[in-house]
Amino acid sequence: LGERIVEVLKQTNNAPVEVAHQVCILYAVTQGYLEKVDVSKIAAFQEQLEQTMDARYVDALEAIRTTGKLEADTEESIKKAIGEVLVQFNAAQ
Repeated sequence: LGERIVEVLKQTNNAPVEVAHQVCILYAVTQGYLEKVDVSKIAAFQEQLEQTMDARYVDALEAIRTTGKLEADTEESIKKAIGEVLVQFNAAQ
């Protein structure tokens, strides 16, 4: 778990990760969704999760931004997005 958390916390100086996206990837790692994702592929998974959230779960991101909370409906959206990305990610690997 520790290695995966370190991976999701890495940010480049010129491209910091937005807080709402950080919440999503930290949720994924702390809830065990990334246990079977190789540590070397965490960054690619994170990028795909961000793209999925931006494309289909804008309301969840906005709820995190505006309330600073992880409400039940927002959490469900994050779970759905993670599930979608895991399916796509595993199919592509």
